Amino acid sequence: SPQSRRKIDLPPLAIDQDLLRHGAHCLLSHEPTDPSCVVLLVEPNTTVIWHLRLAGDQTQWQRHEYDIGSQVYDDDEDDEKHPAWVGKTVIRQISACRGKFYFNLPSTERGVVDFSAGPPAFGSIPAGCHDEGEYTVVGRVFLVESGGELYMVKLLMDEANLNKYTGLSVYVMDFERTRWRRVGD
Repeated sequence: SPQSRRKIDLPPLAIDQDLLRHGAHCLLSHEPTDPSCVVLLVEPNTTVIWHLRLAGDQTQWQRHEYDIGSQVYDDDEDDEKHPAWVGKTVIRQISACRGKFYFNLPSTERGVVDFSAGPPAFGSIPAGCHDEGEYTVVGRVFLVESGGELYMVKLLMDEANLNKYTGLSVYVMDFERTRWRRVGD
């Protein structure tokens, strides 16, 4: 805590420390003083996560290899000289909200990791939220937690010029109905 200077020491993590500086995501599921708090570390470009529960008898980091499907890479250059290849889908962007972790999937869903029952349980929520009259292509999607709410921010691109961003759309997850609702401000 920057205010109180109180800290919680974590056990050493047996991974290449360069991973921590080059793209690893580290998040907390709850406030660190909450007995349910899980520290999650997502290794970049691999299908490995590490987790540690701050309270209880778990005193070491737990390694978990996940499988959330496969996807085609280099699809734009698929020809005889540069064939597309299929590889395991990895978690690239992730956010924590209300005790769970949410991430993008290359499908019509968003992924969820839940530690409330013990080991990581992977699931999904709908990703759909198409607006009438929206004539743009999504360029990038970010999941962001703010004030206890989960937001999906879509950077929009022009279909005719994929190098041009035309705007953005922001949605909030309605957890009661499990659907995204567009926000106005």
